[in-house]
Amino acid sequence: MGYSLWNLLFVYMIEMLKFALVLWGVIGFKLKKNKITYSVVLLPLLFIVFVAIFDESDMVDILGTIVPILIIITISFIFQGKMIKKLLYTILIHFCIIFFDMCITGVMSLFFHITLAEITEHPVLNILAISFNIITFSAITLYRKTHKLPDFHISKRIYALIFAGVCTGIFFVGSLMITNLPGAGDNVRKAALISMIIVSVANFGGSLMLVYITRSRDNYRVLSQINQEVAEAQQRYYLMVKEKQHEIRSIRHEMKNHITCIDALYRNNQLREMHEYIKQVIDQTDTLDELFDTGNGIVNAILNDAQSRYYKEGINIKLTGTFPDELYIASMDLCVIFANAVTNAVEAIKKIKKEEKNMSDICIKIGSFKEDLFIDISNPIGEKVKVTEGKLKTSKKDKNHHGFGTANIRQRVEKYSGSVKFDSDKEMFYVHIHMINKQVKTE
Repeated sequence: MGYSLWNLLFVYMIEMLKFALVLWGVIGFKLKKNKITYSVVLLPLLFIVFVAIFDESDMVDILGTIVPILIIITISFIFQGKMIKKLLYTILIHFCIIFFDMCITGVMSLFFHITLAEITEHPVLNILAISFNIITFSAITLYRKTHKLPDFHISKRIYALIFAGVCTGIFFVGSLMITNLPGAGDNVRKAALISMIIVSVANFGGSLMLVYITRSRDNYRVLSQINQEVAEAQQRYYLMVKEKQHEIRSIRHEMKNHITCIDALYRNNQLREMHEYIKQVIDQTDTLDELFDTGNGIVNAILNDAQSRYYKEGINIKLTGTFPDELYIASMDLCVIFANAVTNAVEAIKKIKKEEKNMSDICIKIGSFKEDLFIDISNPIGEKVKVTEGKLKTSKKDKNHHGFGTANIRQRVEKYSGSVKFDSDKEMFYVHIHMINKQVKTE
């Protein structure tokens, strides 16, 4: 019983480590901040010990089947997010880990000319097989965290594709492993096993490549659309600047005539007429609206273009603050952040504009302190937006494509060791962005 008990405990801890590495490091799930939650990890351990002590003959074998279920349920409690989403991801990860383990042990059985049972019972080879996956997942985690890659999100269709590919691989490799029984020396069987492992790995790799290509294509399409819109916004912005400069020159040219007229009215003691004339001049200059100046040309173009396009629809932009003189955030990243945030705000306001005719404000605040850059954007809404643990739950019908908007904002912000938080009450929606504004040293 001792060996079986310790074996189960060892398997539980190792599998928990694998799941945690994949969920946190590869996919990008966030751990819960409540440390008490982590005590749930100890419950299955106590359960295994309790059952093994009181029934050493039957239940230990049953526990070998129950352990994966305990791991899936336990791991779902220590990460943030919806339970159904976490369960689906952990189930997929479970089958992926099984597939990788089968491939590794299969290769080792052929390389060392021993059976799968002997690998499992051999302490060194068993640890070697287990370590390969852990090292691989750790390397992927280190790469993603170092390069600050975005979180891994997949659609239902891609999920089904990966799941089907993994299950197919498990079926083929598992079927051929059965033929590799103790004493079997058939080279054809071993060659078939190697071939099926290669085919299964290629099939799984192809599924992952398809996921990557699909995500890259969708991201490229969204970013291309943003680039096109920003290019058009810049063109309109420069035309507005040119028009404002022309208006300023016209006012300066007319100013001499205005002063002459005011002087004449004053000399003739026509104070009332002079007051009315001055009021008309002031009203004329008030129509010369000032352009937004954030300190960044791309953001200026986006905000001024949005103001000129949507002001007549009752949507007004209020800007407070500017970017610091030394700004190390790339203009393209600011473009993605502001283009998506302003577009979402405009669409939210348009939903309530059908009923309300008053002017609605999109308030944008930009501030900085040392290396910290803060951007706060707020806009009125018709109903409270669903926000779970600081993440926005879209109400759009096309959720897959709309998800790229908030996902792209988060990706660009996290590139600068920042964070994005969405918040909402019954009347207002808020976006809080924090980024580290410092020069990246290049070797």
